[in-house]
Amino acid sequence: MSSDLARTQANLIRYGTVQSVTIKPARVRVQVGGLLTAPLPWLAPRAGKSLRQWSPPAVGEQVLVLSPFGDPASGVALCGIFSDAFPAPEGATADNVVMAFGDGAVLLYDQVKHLLQGVLPGGGRVEVSAPGGFLFTGDATLDGNLAVTKNVSVDGDVHSKQTVTGDTDVIAAGISGKGHKHPGVQAGSATTAAPQ
Repeated sequence: MSSDLARTQANLIRYGTVQSVTIKPARVRVQVGGLLTAPLPWLAPRAGKSLRQWSPPAVGEQVLVLSPFGDPASGVALCGIFSDAFPAPEGATADNVVMAFGDGAVLLYDQVKHLLQGVLPGGGRVEVSAPGGFLFTGDATLDGNLAVTKNVSVDGDVHSKQTVTGDTDVIAAGISGKGHKHPGVQAGSATTAAPQ
């Protein structure tokens, strides 16, 4: 086998480490042994009309460089190889899918517990824009403060497990639920009429 043919075959598939990343155009330079490649595109799960997925590689990430005809200059980087620098996410098992982000955010689905869990770092925020509306079915528990800037429409009963005591109150249209007074009511044992 000639040395040129051996070199071509050796360059078809090579392990490498990302050395630099550019966003526009989307390219990486990869250290492959003693060779630093030219800027190469990386493979994304989808990059077409119906769906485009974006998750650029990181410096230090291990990749495979696939070089058609053994020419690294025309190669592409295939991402997704765990390494000592970037091991599998903590909590990863055979029964779950985990997306762990660089800032500590984690999105996990556990197929045994049927649990979808999202964890954001301090100061993290979730924003959803749905001009057609947002439908939630099932029971929900909200542990935290809720601010609503527009109307609330309820088709069922509204119950409060919190007794209005101390500093807590229910305020509607600026009127205190526990401290407001009804004018025109005479003190004594009589009761007011039902709300109209």
